[in-house]
Amino acid sequence: MERVDIAILMLLNDIVQRSPTLDVLLVYLLSNTPAKGLLFASLMWWAWFRSAESKTTDREVVISTLLAGAVSVSISQLLQRLLPFRPRPVFLSALDLKIPYTGDAEPVLNLSSFPSDHAAFFYALAMGFWFLSRRLGTVLLVLVTVLICLPRLILGYHYPTDVIAGALIGFGTVYLVHAYVNIGSLSSIAKLWEQRSAGTLYVCFFILNYLIAAFFEPLRSLAKFIRSIVATIT
Repeated sequence: MERVDIAILMLLNDIVQRSPTLDVLLVYLLSNTPAKGLLFASLMWWAWFRSAESKTTDREVVISTLLAGAVSVSISQLLQRLLPFRPRPVFLSALDLKIPYTGDAEPVLNLSSFPSDHAAFFYALAMGFWFLSRRLGTVLLVLVTVLICLPRLILGYHYPTDVIAGALIGFGTVYLVHAYVNIGSLSSIAKLWEQRSAGTLYVCFFILNYLIAAFFEPLRSLAKFIRSIVATIT
Protein backbone atom coordinates (compact mmCIF):
# COMPACT_ATOMS: atom_id res chain seq x y z
CA MET A 1 0.00 0.00 0.00
CA GLU A 2 2.86 2.37 0.77
CA ARG A 3 4.28 1.88 -2.73
CA VAL A 4 0.91 2.66 -4.29
CA ASP A 5 0.61 5.69 -2.00
CA ILE A 6 3.98 7.04 -3.12
CA ALA A 7 3.40 6.22 -6.79
CA ILE A 8 0.12 8.16 -6.88
CA LEU A 9 1.66 11.01 -4.92
CA MET A 10 4.62 11.32 -7.28
CA LEU A 11 2.33 11.23 -10.30
CA LEU A 12 0.17 14.05 -8.96
CA ASN A 13 3.11 16.11 -7.72
CA ASP A 14 4.65 16.10 -11.19
CA ILE A 15 2.39 19.00 -12.24
CA VAL A 16 3.94 21.31 -9.63
CA GLN A 17 6.39 23.96 -10.94
CA ARG A 18 5.06 23.64 -14.47
CA SER A 19 3.16 26.91 -14.23
CA PRO A 20 3.47 29.74 -11.68
CA THR A 21 -0.24 30.44 -12.14
CA LEU A 22 -1.17 26.84 -11.40
CA ASP A 23 1.09 26.81 -8.34
CA VAL A 24 -0.54 29.96 -7.00
CA LEU A 25 -3.98 28.44 -7.57
CA LEU A 26 -3.05 25.21 -5.79
CA VAL A 27 -1.60 27.07 -2.81
CA TYR A 28 -4.68 29.28 -2.67
CA LEU A 29 -7.01 26.26 -2.67
CA LEU A 30 -4.87 24.61 -0.03
CA SER A 31 -4.51 27.53 2.36
CA ASN A 32 -7.72 29.51 1.93
CA THR A 33 -9.95 27.48 4.22
CA PRO A 34 -12.64 30.20 4.63
CA ALA A 35 -13.29 30.13 0.88
CA LYS A 36 -14.14 26.44 1.21
CA GLY A 37 -15.89 26.51 4.55
CA LEU A 38 -17.94 29.55 3.60
CA LEU A 39 -19.76 27.53 0.94
CA PHE A 40 -20.96 24.99 3.48
CA ALA A 41 -21.74 27.66 6.08
CA SER A 42 -23.88 29.51 3.52
CA LEU A 43 -25.68 26.30 2.55
CA MET A 44 -26.52 25.73 6.21
CA TRP A 45 -28.39 29.04 6.31
CA TRP A 46 -30.05 28.34 2.95
CA ALA A 47 -31.27 24.93 4.06
CA TRP A 48 -32.46 26.25 7.43
CA PHE A 49 -34.71 28.92 5.88
CA ARG A 50 -35.33 27.72 2.32
CA SER A 51 -38.91 26.37 2.57
CA ALA A 52 -41.72 26.60 5.06
CA GLU A 53 -43.24 23.37 3.72
CA SER A 54 -40.18 21.23 4.42
CA LYS A 55 -38.83 23.26 7.34
CA THR A 56 -38.78 20.39 9.85
CA THR A 57 -37.01 17.94 7.54
CA ASP A 58 -34.53 20.54 6.29
CA ARG A 59 -33.60 21.62 9.79
CA GLU A 60 -33.13 18.02 10.89
CA VAL A 61 -30.70 17.57 8.00
CA VAL A 62 -28.81 20.73 9.01
CA ILE A 63 -28.56 19.60 12.63
CA SER A 64 -27.46 16.07 11.72
CA THR A 65 -24.90 17.43 9.26
CA LEU A 66 -23.45 19.82 11.81
CA LEU A 67 -23.25 17.02 14.37
CA ALA A 68 -21.64 14.61 11.92
CA GLY A 69 -19.10 17.21 10.84
CA ALA A 70 -18.09 18.04 14.41
CA VAL A 71 -17.81 14.37 15.40
CA SER A 72 -15.87 13.38 12.27
CA VAL A 73 -13.21 16.07 12.65
CA SER A 74 -12.91 15.25 16.37
CA ILE A 75 -12.38 11.55 15.60
CA SER A 76 -9.82 12.39 12.93
CA GLN A 77 -7.80 14.68 15.18
CA LEU A 78 -7.98 12.18 18.04
CA LEU A 79 -6.58 9.47 15.75
CA GLN A 80 -3.80 11.80 14.65
CA ARG A 81 -2.71 12.02 18.27
CA LEU A 82 -3.22 8.37 19.25
CA LEU A 83 -1.77 6.65 16.19
CA PRO A 84 1.98 6.59 15.40
CA PHE A 85 3.12 9.91 13.95
CA ARG A 86 3.15 9.96 10.15
CA PRO A 87 5.22 12.81 8.67
CA ARG A 88 3.72 14.84 5.88
CA PRO A 89 5.12 13.70 2.51
CA VAL A 90 6.29 17.22 1.67
CA PHE A 91 8.82 17.05 4.52
CA LEU A 92 10.36 13.72 3.49
CA SER A 93 13.58 14.47 1.62
CA ALA A 94 13.66 10.91 0.27
CA LEU A 95 10.58 11.62 -1.84
CA ASP A 96 12.08 14.80 -3.28
CA LEU A 97 8.66 16.30 -3.99
CA LYS A 98 8.43 19.46 -6.03
CA ILE A 99 7.66 22.58 -3.99
CA PRO A 100 5.37 25.25 -5.48
CA TYR A 101 6.75 28.67 -6.33
CA THR A 102 4.69 30.15 -3.50
CA GLY A 103 3.36 28.85 -0.20
CA ASP A 104 4.79 27.51 3.03
CA ALA A 105 4.08 24.07 4.51
CA GLU A 106 5.73 24.95 7.83
CA PRO A 107 2.42 25.27 9.77
CA VAL A 108 1.76 21.51 9.37
CA LEU A 109 5.32 20.40 10.14
CA ASN A 110 4.41 18.90 13.53
CA LEU A 111 0.97 17.60 12.54
CA SER A 112 0.51 13.94 11.69
CA SER A 113 -0.59 13.18 8.14
CA PHE A 114 -2.95 10.28 8.95
CA PRO A 115 -5.90 10.60 8.72
CA SER A 116 -6.83 13.80 6.87
CA ASP A 117 -9.09 15.88 9.11
CA HIS A 118 -10.01 18.07 6.11
CA ALA A 119 -11.28 15.01 4.24
CA ALA A 120 -13.18 13.73 7.28
CA PHE A 121 -14.85 17.06 7.96
CA PHE A 122 -15.76 18.21 4.45
CA TYR A 123 -16.82 14.78 3.19
CA ALA A 124 -19.10 14.51 6.22
CA LEU A 125 -20.68 17.89 5.42
CA ALA A 126 -21.06 17.03 1.72
CA MET A 127 -22.61 13.64 2.52
CA GLY A 128 -24.94 15.28 5.01
CA PHE A 129 -26.34 17.53 2.29
CA TRP A 130 -26.84 14.44 0.12
CA PHE A 131 -29.77 13.59 2.41
CA LEU A 132 -31.26 16.98 1.62
CA SER A 133 -30.70 16.80 -2.13
CA ARG A 134 -28.88 14.02 -3.96
CA ARG A 135 -27.95 16.36 -6.77
CA LEU A 136 -26.55 18.97 -4.37
CA GLY A 137 -24.78 16.30 -2.32
CA THR A 138 -23.16 14.82 -5.42
CA VAL A 139 -21.92 18.24 -6.57
CA LEU A 140 -20.50 18.93 -3.12
CA LEU A 141 -18.73 15.56 -3.01
CA VAL A 142 -17.07 16.36 -6.33
CA LEU A 143 -16.08 19.84 -5.13
CA VAL A 144 -14.57 18.45 -1.94
CA THR A 145 -12.56 15.94 -3.96
CA VAL A 146 -11.31 18.42 -6.56
CA LEU A 147 -10.95 21.66 -4.61
CA ILE A 148 -10.04 20.45 -1.12
CA CYS A 149 -8.49 16.99 -1.20
CA LEU A 150 -6.72 16.95 -4.57
CA PRO A 151 -4.53 20.04 -3.88
CA ARG A 152 -3.47 18.49 -0.57
CA LEU A 153 -2.28 15.42 -2.47
CA ILE A 154 -0.59 17.34 -5.28
CA LEU A 155 1.40 19.51 -2.85
CA GLY A 156 2.34 16.61 -0.60
CA TYR A 157 0.36 17.49 2.48
CA HIS A 158 -1.22 14.03 2.54
CA TYR A 159 -0.89 10.55 1.13
CA PRO A 160 -3.89 9.13 -0.77
CA THR A 161 -4.58 6.73 2.12
CA ASP A 162 -4.81 9.71 4.49
CA VAL A 163 -7.60 11.16 2.38
CA ILE A 164 -9.34 7.79 1.94
CA ALA A 165 -9.27 7.21 5.70
CA GLY A 166 -10.63 10.70 6.32
CA ALA A 167 -13.41 10.16 3.79
CA LEU A 168 -14.38 6.85 5.44
CA ILE A 169 -14.50 8.58 8.81
CA GLY A 170 -16.74 11.30 7.36
CA PHE A 171 -19.09 8.88 5.59
CA GLY A 172 -19.19 6.54 8.57
CA THR A 173 -20.00 9.34 11.00
CA VAL A 174 -22.87 10.57 8.82
CA TYR A 175 -24.28 7.03 8.66
CA LEU A 176 -24.02 6.51 12.42
CA VAL A 177 -25.64 9.88 13.18
CA HIS A 178 -28.58 9.15 10.87
CA ALA A 179 -28.91 5.57 12.13
CA TYR A 180 -28.55 6.00 15.88
CA VAL A 181 -29.06 9.64 16.91
CA ASN A 182 -32.57 10.92 17.57
CA ILE A 183 -32.32 14.01 15.38
CA GLY A 184 -36.03 14.69 15.82
CA SER A 185 -35.47 15.39 19.53
CA LEU A 186 -32.59 17.75 18.75
CA SER A 187 -34.77 19.51 16.18
CA SER A 188 -37.53 19.90 18.77
CA ILE A 189 -35.05 21.44 21.20
CA ALA A 190 -33.92 23.89 18.51
CA LYS A 191 -37.55 24.75 17.72
CA LEU A 192 -38.33 25.38 21.38
CA TRP A 193 -35.15 27.45 21.73
CA GLU A 194 -36.18 29.52 18.70
CA GLN A 195 -39.62 30.15 20.19
CA ARG A 196 -38.25 31.25 23.54
CA SER A 197 -35.16 33.15 22.45
CA ALA A 198 -34.60 33.31 18.70
CA GLY A 199 -31.85 35.89 19.15
CA THR A 200 -29.57 33.66 21.24
CA LEU A 201 -30.23 30.67 18.96
CA TYR A 202 -29.11 32.53 15.87
CA VAL A 203 -26.13 34.10 17.60
CA CYS A 204 -24.94 30.58 18.44
CA PHE A 205 -25.80 29.39 14.94
CA PHE A 206 -23.79 32.26 13.45
CA ILE A 207 -20.78 31.48 15.67
CA LEU A 208 -20.96 27.81 14.70
CA ASN A 209 -21.14 28.68 11.02
CA TYR A 210 -18.17 31.02 11.42
CA LEU A 211 -16.17 28.20 13.01
CA ILE A 212 -17.10 25.94 10.10
CA ALA A 213 -15.96 28.57 7.59
CA ALA A 214 -12.67 28.92 9.48
CA PHE A 215 -12.31 25.14 9.96
CA PHE A 216 -12.32 25.69 13.74
CA GLU A 217 -9.04 27.63 13.58
CA PRO A 218 -10.08 30.04 16.40
CA LEU A 219 -10.66 27.04 18.68
CA ARG A 220 -7.35 25.50 17.64
CA SER A 221 -5.54 28.76 18.44
CA LEU A 222 -7.29 28.98 21.79
CA ALA A 223 -6.32 25.38 22.61
CA LYS A 224 -2.67 26.10 21.72
CA PHE A 225 -2.73 29.21 23.90
CA ILE A 226 -4.18 27.29 26.85
CA ARG A 227 -1.59 24.51 26.43
CA SER A 228 1.22 27.07 26.37
CA ILE A 229 -0.10 28.72 29.56
CA VAL A 230 -0.40 25.34 31.30
CA ALA A 231 3.11 24.38 30.18
CA THR A 232 4.47 27.64 31.54
CA ILE A 233 2.75 27.18 34.90
CA THR A 234 3.81 23.58 35.32
